[in-house]
Amino acid sequence: MNIGKAIVTARQARCLSVKDLATQAGISRSYLRELEAGKKQPNLDKIEAVSSALGLPTSTLMWLAEFLEDSYAPQPDDSDFVNALLGMLSVRESA
Repeated sequence: MNIGKAIVTARQARCLSVKDLATQAGISRSYLRELEAGKKQPNLDKIEAVSSALGLPTSTLMWLAEFLEDSYAPQPDDSDFVNALLGMLSVRESA
């Protein structure tokens, strides 16, 4: 599973900068960069914080990590596809 690839893919699809996502997740920019590069393996608390900042259930981010590991190499212009995929998978709370 490549959680870093899932984080960067979802972050880009959500049009968030590293700074914005790190701030919203309560982690440092350098730590987020290391996660995205696959240099760090986050604990569950960090995964939950990043998922929440991305507006995704943790299970969706974990599924995306598995999906990207096995079958898909995202391209910079794939944000529409990834947004549609995340939209289908996300559980949205009713207001």
